[in-house]
Amino acid sequence: MRAPLSPSPDKSRNAVLEMSLWSLTWPMFLDLVLSMTLGLEDAFYLARISDRAAAAVGALLPILGVCNMVFQAFAQSGSSVASQLTGAGRHDRIPGTYRAMLVLNGGLGTVVALALVAIHWKVGVWLGLSAEVYPLATEFLGLVGPVLLVQALRFAYSAILASRGLTRWNMVGALAVNVTNLALNHLLTRGTWGLPRLGVSGIACSTLAAQTVGILLAIAIGWRKAGVRWRGRPGEAGWREAIRPILRIGLPWVIEPISYQLNQLVMVRLVVAIGDTALAARAYTLNLIIFAVVWSLALGFGTQLKVAHLVGARRFDEANRQLLRSLRMGMLLGFGMMVVLSLAARPIYSQFTHDPEILRLGQTLMLIGLALELARTSNVVVGGSLRGAGDARFTSLASVALTWGIAIPLAWFLAIRLGLGLVGIWIAMVTDEACRGLMNYGRWRSGAWKAKGVLAQECPDEQATVLPEG
Repeated sequence: MRAPLSPSPDKSRNAVLEMSLWSLTWPMFLDLVLSMTLGLEDAFYLARISDRAAAAVGALLPILGVCNMVFQAFAQSGSSVASQLTGAGRHDRIPGTYRAMLVLNGGLGTVVALALVAIHWKVGVWLGLSAEVYPLATEFLGLVGPVLLVQALRFAYSAILASRGLTRWNMVGALAVNVTNLALNHLLTRGTWGLPRLGVSGIACSTLAAQTVGILLAIAIGWRKAGVRWRGRPGEAGWREAIRPILRIGLPWVIEPISYQLNQLVMVRLVVAIGDTALAARAYTLNLIIFAVVWSLALGFGTQLKVAHLVGARRFDEANRQLLRSLRMGMLLGFGMMVVLSLAARPIYSQFTHDPEILRLGQTLMLIGLALELARTSNVVVGGSLRGAGDARFTSLASVALTWGIAIPLAWFLAIRLGLGLVGIWIAMVTDEACRGLMNYGRWRSGAWKAKGVLAQECPDEQATVLPEG
């Protein structure tokens, strides 16, 4: 039986390991920035339609965000598996892994899209939307269901390309999606060139068209640059062999985005209890530090890819050195970004508000952000490395336990009980990120991750020894 997907890699070389971390990561950084810009584009044109339109779509973002996080978790899990197999030289199993990624994400996307179409008229009621906002939210959600299917497939293809070191092409795809979305938003909401003026439905149609351009481009790049082609069908045993390691990493991983969204809802409730000034300061600060956050995420995923390749090749000492280099690089650049933001905090915040209390509070949060970014980088980079090695269950469960066991209670105690307000919540966030980073690093130092890789799980007799100190 021929393999379902046939990549044509040069089996004598490993593109990811030959690339520097910087060359692998900077396109990921721009890719993430461009992806976030999509939301800003939509928000700009929704605001031009009406405040109610912006409120309607904004209310749906947490639901759509959770769906995309789940798709991305399974896609990156598949990327880790494919990367380990590449590092181990098991090229015969890579095609089946690619197909499993596409079928898994495609199946999830189909289920979610159909579910949204079926219940889209109830979601606004569950969210408690007003009579003015509800029809707009229902209209948008009824059209956006297919977008989630396309996005799920696009995440899978992007992960395939990333596992082959083709992160620059993912960046090109993200740029094409942005340009298409921006152009169609303008045309369909303003009725330019004789086109109908569609309002909220125009935003949904623009999003669907732009994401379709993205998936078609990803398929073409996968075909021409990565040699990914459909051929034959896998047998039942081959399918189980391909899907099992992806699920073993992906199922624990999806717990995190759901937990994170729920955690943020609780945090917002605490901020609301503090007051409108704190709520505004939080919103401005989160928007201003977004580049530092995105840098941590990009570096974490880049390190995850390199570690997965090294673990597959059983080059554990090199994996450890790569992690340490990534930590130094991430902390240096992330801290540097926060230093610049802290020094320029007052003039930057002044572009948004002239409220002296918000300006004072924002400057304080930026100073705390120096510690927050160091802690966040350690958590993201080490956690990503553990997932790349296949040890996703530990980092996911530990993350959920510490977030709910430390972050939420400490935030309430410092912000409400001791009266520190938003500063207390920021201190709790630093504590949470630092504890998770330390716990993940302790797990890494234990060497337990060496026995969690795809091939180590299948051949337990070949488990590695514990990582030496130093």
